[in-house]
Amino acid sequence: MKILVVQTPHYDFCAASLIEGLNDLEIAGEVEELYCTEASNYGANGLKGSQAVLELYEAKQFAKDQAGLVIITSNNDVKENILEDIADKSKFVYIDGEDVFQYKKNPHDFALYFKRELRKEGMVVHPNVKPFPFAAEKRYFLRKSWYDKKYSVSCMFGPHDATKPWRTDIEKALSAANLKDSLIGAVYGGSPLSKIDTGNRDHSNYYEALALSKMSVDAHGAYECNSGRYWESLANCCCLFTRKNLIDMPFPFVDGEHLIEFETPEE
Repeated sequence: MKILVVQTPHYDFCAASLIEGLNDLEIAGEVEELYCTEASNYGANGLKGSQAVLELYEAKQFAKDQAGLVIITSNNDVKENILEDIADKSKFVYIDGEDVFQYKKNPHDFALYFKRELRKEGMVVHPNVKPFPFAAEKRYFLRKSWYDKKYSVSCMFGPHDATKPWRTDIEKALSAANLKDSLIGAVYGGSPLSKIDTGNRDHSNYYEALALSKMSVDAHGAYECNSGRYWESLANCCCLFTRKNLIDMPFPFVDGEHLIEFETPEE
């Protein structure tokens, strides 16, 4: 199959993990051709490198005449006008990676609509809507030995604001517990882990600390959405403690087996 990805020029967790995986499938021969509209999110890192990034006119022609699948991502500045003159909508797939439970687009405008924050309860789920949770890019896997891990517990939340007030409560509870050999508080800085532009989200000091942590405490991101730290912790072989998952996952992790879920800071 020939695939065009119309992605955001900004770093995006869902777009990055998707394109990284598609690049691997093209290299393995399972995707015939892969092109993108931006160099962002590994768009220029695959088999063709920068040659995989099409200019606007080329992208329009490829989407219309050759592509068997056109994937459009959410986030800002996506060149959706590429699709305006294409009558056949049956090959359009949308990746809704927004930090909200509401739909970014009308799911009926696409053959398939993948939703990152697809709630288990309280959402209208159309027949063509499928879950698309966060994933872990290869750069997360630092492959530290368990015996190298020096932090018993880490809790390294980033920004604190009104969209995620529970972060402050959880940090206070952990600080009051006086946990030995633990790291409570945000960690920034360090050299980038990858060559892609992550919009200043690539703090290698944070990833290094996570790789050296036996247990990682996480909670929901903004508006009680799934967080990137959830996946980063698992990728770095941490025992993950997290607030109860609210979204649908195709292959869900099991509480008490793959991770430990909690409801309150006291718990």
